[in-house]
Amino acid sequence: MLVFTPSASYHTAHDCIYDNDSFTELLYEDFDSYVISPWQWVEDHEIDVLSIFIVLFAIATVVMNVCVIVTFVRQKILAAFNIILLGISVFDTLTVLVPAVAEVTVLFLGQRLPKDISVEQCQAWAYMTKYLPTIAHNASVWLTVGLAYDRYIVVKRPFISKRKYTRKRSVIMICVVFLLAVLSNLCRFFDTDYMNVKIVSAENVMEMIRESKEHNFENVTVNVDFGQISKELLEQTCRSSKGHTSCRAVYKPFFRDFKLYEFCFYWFVIIFVKFIPCITLLILDTLMLRALRKAEKLRHNISYHSSIAADTMPGGRKRFFNESRRMTVLLFVAIIIVAVVELPMGFVLMFWTLAELHGQKFMSEETLSDLSRTANICVYVSYPFIFLLYCCISAKFRAGFCRLCCFAKKGNCQPPSTCGLESNL
Repeated sequence: MLVFTPSASYHTAHDCIYDNDSFTELLYEDFDSYVISPWQWVEDHEIDVLSIFIVLFAIATVVMNVCVIVTFVRQKILAAFNIILLGISVFDTLTVLVPAVAEVTVLFLGQRLPKDISVEQCQAWAYMTKYLPTIAHNASVWLTVGLAYDRYIVVKRPFISKRKYTRKRSVIMICVVFLLAVLSNLCRFFDTDYMNVKIVSAENVMEMIRESKEHNFENVTVNVDFGQISKELLEQTCRSSKGHTSCRAVYKPFFRDFKLYEFCFYWFVIIFVKFIPCITLLILDTLMLRALRKAEKLRHNISYHSSIAADTMPGGRKRFFNESRRMTVLLFVAIIIVAVVELPMGFVLMFWTLAELHGQKFMSEETLSDLSRTANICVYVSYPFIFLLYCCISAKFRAGFCRLCCFAKKGNCQPPSTCGLESNL
C-alpha cells in the first residue's frame, strides 16, 4: 500500500518521551524518529469507525480473491492470460490480508494485549503493516502492466501471441516481478533498528511538576510556555513517572545520511511504482482500444466481402470473437480503475516527500494524512469492482464461480464452450 509513515533516523538515544507533541519538541528538537505504539493507547471510545470499515472491506476482498483463485484452479482455467490474473489475485489478497490480521487483532483484542510492547512485537508490526503489504502491492501493479501489454499484443497480433505467450512464460513473469518487488524493498528490512522507549502521559508529568516543592507551577497547564522548565527536570520527571514501554525505529549507522537514502528510496517508489506504471497502463489502454476497433472493422470488412453475415457465422467462431472482445473490454475497464486509484497515491507520496525531504510544503501534514487515508480507502474499495470484472471475463469462469458459490450440481451448471478462448491467452 501507500508508504506514508514518519521516517526513522540516526541520532542520540532517548529512552523516555512524552505522549504530547509540545513536550517532545521541547525536549528533543532533533527527535525525528517514529515511535511504534500499535495498541497501548487504544481505548474503547477511541476505536475508529473508519478503521472498522477498512477491516470489513479487507475481509470482503480476501474472501472474493480467494474465490477467484479457487475457481481458476478448480476449473483448470489456467491459460497464460489467466495465470497472470491468478498472480494478481494472489498479490492483492496478500496486500490486504497481512495488515488486516494485525488490525483485527488490535480492534478485537486491544484491551487484552499487554500494555508493554517488546522490540520483537514492534518489528513484527512494522513488517505486517508496512513492508510485506508494500511488496505484494508493488508486484500487483507491475503484473497489471504486464497483463495489459500481453492483452494488447493479443488484440494487435493474435497469431503471434499464440506461439509467444505460454503458461511457462506467465509463471516466469510472475516470479520475476515478485523478485523485483522483494529486491526493491529489501533494504527496508535491514535499515532500521528497534529500540525500547518509555512513553508517559504529558498530563501526569505536569501534575507531578505542579506538586513539586522545588517549582511552584500552580497555574501551569499543558499549553504553558515551557521556556521556564528545564530539560533536565522534564527528563528526570519523565523517567520517574509511570508509563508504558514501547519502541522506536531508528536508522542503523550505515544509513546515517538518511536524507539521501530516503530521497533515493521514495523517489524510486514515486517514479517506478506509481507514475511510470500508471502512465504506461493508460497508454496501453488507449492502444488496446484502438487495436480492438481496428480488428472489429477488419473482421466486419472480411465478413462483408465474403458475403458472410453476422447471423450466418458459425456459432463457435462467433462466440470466440464475442468472448475475446468482452475480455478485452473488461480488462480495459479494470486497468482504468487501477490507474485511477494509483495515480492519487503517487501524488500524495510525492507531496509528502517534497515536504519531509525537500522542505517544500504545499499542504499541512494533517491534510496529507487525510489524503493518504482516502487514497488507501479507494484502493480497498476498488478491489471488489475488479473482482466483479474478473467474474465477467469468460463464460467458463462464471459457470465455475457459480458452482463454487451456489453449490449447484455439476449437471445443472455446465460451462458454455469457450471455443478455444482459454488456450489463446
